[in-house]
Amino acid sequence: GRAAAKAYSLANKWGFFGKNGAEEFGSLLFRTEPTSSALNEGVTPITNNLVNTMRSKGRSIDIAYKGSDDYRYLKSMGAEGSTNTLIPNHILIREDASKSTLLEEFLHGTQNKLGIVNRLTPQGAEVHVKDFMIRHAKFLGLDNPADLRLLQQLKIEEIERLNMIYRQGY
Repeated sequence: GRAAAKAYSLANKWGFFGKNGAEEFGSLLFRTEPTSSALNEGVTPITNNLVNTMRSKGRSIDIAYKGSDDYRYLKSMGAEGSTNTLIPNHILIREDASKSTLLEEFLHGTQNKLGIVNRLTPQGAEVHVKDFMIRHAKFLGLDNPADLRLLQQLKIEEIERLNMIYRQGY
């Protein structure tokens, strides 16, 4: 709760919310819900085994349970998970998130370590990570067709947001 509230407060203080407030911020910097809720049907949920494996790789993972401040924070941003918590190597993930979301957030941490986010911008890194995940789905254990359809749709939406950002001069 505190990490999410602090990130939200600092983002507001630093002017990340832009002219349209948190809605614009959420749509530009955080993964938003897919346009079709049907895409969430049948996706592989996160597992304790995956969470523990990521923790063994040096990541701190907090699960946001329904009713908690962290869960409400992620929902308000239209996100299932986030690494934007101002805590290094930290992932905040909703309890009902998909396996692909947790893998994506883990990979965002890797992107940060490699400087990819700084080079491509946060939105460019969103497209990059989804493209990587689609290309390496078998390696990542993403063999569920529903997970792949969701990733493909989210990649398209990220490209559309990236195009909007460039058109608006952000």
